[in-house]
Amino acid sequence: VVREALHLWEEQEKLRELRIEQFRKDIQAGLESGPAEELDFKDIKKRGSERVRNKKRGCCMGSRKKFSRHSYRNPSAIAPRVAQRAGR
Repeated sequence: VVREALHLWEEQEKLRELRIEQFRKDIQAGLESGPAEELDFKDIKKRGSERVRNKKRGCCMGSRKKFSRHSYRNPSAIAPRVAQRAGR
């Protein structure tokens, strides 16, 4: 039991060290990317509103629509498409 606990602790320490190293790399990449630019909040709000509108319509910024809005009212309409995608 003690040996297994020690082994688990060592694995957790390795994962922690990897996460810290990745965090340091991300910080360095951010520093090297240059100075921050001023944010245009009107543009951010406009793009967010467009995303919400598109999501309500069932499309996601140009990606194809997976299910019609009626699929959720009729769950049996989803099953054939899911099975088809899974290769069944």
